[in-house]
Amino acid sequence: MMSTDRAPCGSRRRLHLHRERQQQTRGVHGRASVRNPAAVNSRGDCGGGSGARVLSETELAATRWLRFVDLQYVRGEGQQPRTWQACQRSTTKPGTIDAVAVFSVITRAGREPQLLVVKQFRPPVGRHTLELPAGLIDAGESPEVAGLRELKEETGLTAQLLGSTGRQFLSPGLTGENIVTVFAQIDGDAPENQDPVQCADDAGAIQIDMLPLRSLPEALAEQEVAGFAVWVGLWAVAQGMRLSSLMPGVLAGE
Repeated sequence: MMSTDRAPCGSRRRLHLHRERQQQTRGVHGRASVRNPAAVNSRGDCGGGSGARVLSETELAATRWLRFVDLQYVRGEGQQPRTWQACQRSTTKPGTIDAVAVFSVITRAGREPQLLVVKQFRPPVGRHTLELPAGLIDAGESPEVAGLRELKEETGLTAQLLGSTGRQFLSPGLTGENIVTVFAQIDGDAPENQDPVQCADDAGAIQIDMLPLRSLPEALAEQEVAGFAVWVGLWAVAQGMRLSSLMPGVLAGE
């Protein structure tokens, strides 16, 4: 049984940093503020060569964690401006990475590899979710450092970094929120992983679970039937595994 004893892990320090970033990226609470178009477009290359771009961003409302904004944009050169409403994080600046998720595989001698997942209640969906360990990136942190830190805080486990992805946009029609996924391997036989202690501030609300990696699609389907809302990133991995089994020759370039 994994202990849920709490220990100081710097969460209050990170909250202070988030508040500082919030003051840098938003106007007065409850009042609309217009962001400079150059700052808006710094979120990334518009791509496509069509001239599509965001012209301005007006903040309509804001809280400690979120901002509701009105975006003026054009779909191409010479076209009329249009309006789009979106929700953005207050804790990060445009063009930066919001958060990190950790795809960590636990290996033990003589046992099948398992994927480490977390279960917690998420008010926006009104039920418990099945997710990867994840969290916001501190100022000055790389996604890789943040990922291993979040994994340690949420699960108490120490892992070896394997690699990471590029930025992934979770729901681009609603928000610019984006993450990087970090890949890690956990040696389940290592002494430091025998009595893990969670130390995140909300550790008591986070349940740790392990799913069989080689039969992940079936395991996720079972979790969904059990009532859990499965995070899209987990389904994406499972769909990739399923596609690999359905079209092995195509994906292998044969």
